[in-house]
Amino acid sequence: MHEKILSVLLLSVIVNTSVYAADVIQITDTKSRADALLAENKKPDGPGCAAGVYENGNTLYEGAYGSANLEHSVPIDPQKTIFDIGSVSKQFTAASILLLVQDGKLKLDDDIRKYLPEIPDYGHIITIEHLLHHTSGVRDYTVLRWMMGKSFWDYTTEKDGLNLISQQDALDYDPGKKHSYSNTGYFLASVIVKRVSGKTLAEFAKQRIFSPLKMNNTYFLDSQDVVPHHASGYGFDDAKKTFQRLRNGWSEYGDGGLQSTIADLAKWQQNFDEPVVGGTWLIEQLQKKGKLNNGETIEYARGLEVYNNGHRGLLTVLHTGGTADGYRSYLGRFPNERLSIAVLCNSNYADAWKLGDQLADIYMEGKFPTPKKEASPQTPQPSAKSSVSLKKVSPALLGTYWNREDMAVRRIERSAGKLWYVRGPESRSELAPIEGGQLQMLGVSTNVLIKPMPEENGQQIVHVIGQTKAILQKVAPPVTDANTLAEYAGTYTNAGLNGARWTFVVKDGKLTLPPLPEGLETLVPAFKDAFFDDDGEILVVFQRDASGRVTSLLVDTVRVRNMMFTRVSK
Repeated sequence: MHEKILSVLLLSVIVNTSVYAADVIQITDTKSRADALLAENKKPDGPGCAAGVYENGNTLYEGAYGSANLEHSVPIDPQKTIFDIGSVSKQFTAASILLLVQDGKLKLDDDIRKYLPEIPDYGHIITIEHLLHHTSGVRDYTVLRWMMGKSFWDYTTEKDGLNLISQQDALDYDPGKKHSYSNTGYFLASVIVKRVSGKTLAEFAKQRIFSPLKMNNTYFLDSQDVVPHHASGYGFDDAKKTFQRLRNGWSEYGDGGLQSTIADLAKWQQNFDEPVVGGTWLIEQLQKKGKLNNGETIEYARGLEVYNNGHRGLLTVLHTGGTADGYRSYLGRFPNERLSIAVLCNSNYADAWKLGDQLADIYMEGKFPTPKKEASPQTPQPSAKSSVSLKKVSPALLGTYWNREDMAVRRIERSAGKLWYVRGPESRSELAPIEGGQLQMLGVSTNVLIKPMPEENGQQIVHVIGQTKAILQKVAPPVTDANTLAEYAGTYTNAGLNGARWTFVVKDGKLTLPPLPEGLETLVPAFKDAFFDDDGEILVVFQRDASGRVTSLLVDTVRVRNMMFTRVSK
């Protein structure tokens, strides 16, 4: 009897030991893969990243590679090193607003002018909710400051930020009409917290969020104070092959400015699974997606992006951050798997989001849903009956088109005996004419039609109809002879930017804008009287009076639209 029991016990020990050994091998292998991943994303003797993976409150992985400070060769410590987490800060600003709602001190549908009377009355009510969902239409103050010619080294204050925003005479769009990311909304939210609670956002968040969660190394930096264990931010000069220490003198915060460690951020993520701060109500409210005036639901919630079909098909809640002074961050959660990932880096070339996804692939290997097999998308082809000869395509359809909403410049052109829809030098799709004067796009996965519409102001209009509809207006091709370029040269100013002056000059046969920090430099012709910057992210459209003289210009960026500069000299 005793021998049988002993045999069973020995067998149990052997089996359990084998299982334990397999777990150790698996854990070691997983950790080594994660370590190798971080090591790949740093340059020799350079800055790096800290990363953590957490499940059900347990630490699956914490690691770091690279230096927190190159000048003194201080390595990054995954427990101690503090990073600026950039726009990942926004969820903490949103949480502070929601805690004040929970306290009964404000409402999300309150007009922001109730707390910010210095903001102009634009004829539309802007609510706190609009600020949190990036649907307010307020211009991004960080872009406005760049337009003023300010660099990130310049010292600014909360008062400076409010004055700049209050000088704007228009919104980019009516509140609630669309979603457009704007740092201004969260900066204004920080001011509302201060005016409602009587405490700065830094004080309020520390008292109501960070202290209860024992996030002892987390705080909004609202000064230029020296921070112990703080990682410096770096960039890399490809030409010189050297690192550069980057700095930022802007002291406005709420849209950014939070300093934290990966270990502290794990405590915040755990609050989503086991709420200590704010209860389940706060967690639900933070993850509640925004809605536009037309009823469309957007993926931006309150300081968080919520993707129902996120990474590899899983529900994913995340936010990323990037700062001018070299920090990159990612904080993501897989709520159903109760797994979270934090990645914090101190180099401007790091891809924290990609690292986060790669860590998810390692630590949730085998847990992703099997992708549904879908039939290969078939390119819609015009039927023999509906096919129309290219010769019957109206010449009026050929040319350059512009969509003002997204600054898209497109061309419809003939080439090599075919008709093409041209997005850029490396992107084009063939077009096939069909009945009704329409053009069908070939080689794409969805049915896209280009439908000619009646002319507006003497210009051809087309609707591009696919998954979304876009209206394109035909514009004249660019004119870049010496005399025409000379017509644009001169100085232009904007009163809402403290009288900022942009001076355009013609150099080596090209139009340039040299004086701005990280200036536009050489401009690329887009269409008549319009130029892109080198990256295609900024569009300058010169305006003419009735006599044809250039008198002003409009500047469009992703986050600031229709910014008018008036000509003051030639």
